[in-house]
Amino acid sequence: VLHDVLDGRKEAVTLTVDRANFGSSGHEKADYSVGVLDRFQHRHKNLHTLGKNIVSPRMVSYVDNPHYMNYFDGKIAVNSNGQINATINPNAQGLIQSPPVSDKIVLNHYYTKSREEFLKTISRGDVYHLNVQRGEDTFDAVNKDHNDVFDDEICKYRDARRDLLPNGGGWNRHPSCTTDCSIQ
Repeated sequence: VLHDVLDGRKEAVTLTVDRANFGSSGHEKADYSVGVLDRFQHRHKNLHTLGKNIVSPRMVSYVDNPHYMNYFDGKIAVNSNGQINATINPNAQGLIQSPPVSDKIVLNHYYTKSREEFLKTISRGDVYHLNVQRGEDTFDAVNKDHNDVFDDEICKYRDARRDLLPNGGGWNRHPSCTTDCSIQ
């Protein structure tokens, strides 16, 4: 995808990857006997444009946060369609709001996981948002609309890729992605 989008376009130094935000899929407790991809297969109905960047670090002047890069003059960020992505690149000429794109690449974001895992994670604090307090109400607020759509595409991709590699690439076989995770 990187070569497909960035080759031949010297001003494009970052590929922005939009994200699919996954919810708890109804899980309250952590079950580490099953992998994340198999446990959490319900996501928000829309993709989110504030994803992640695959960036050439030599072309970045400085980084304000993981979502916004400040590039050297003339350098830009593009999405997988090659469109300038102003939501990630505040230095872009004019404000261009690119719609989310997932035809070539997407990032699955597992922010909450189960309630138990979320509470354990937030108990460590947040290095980026030092003064933000999060609790069970945050889990409920975020999770309420992050379980709208069943999506096991990453499992299908993982399984197909594993099947192409000799001995599965050394990966252990995981349960099928058709696990019934009912939303409660």
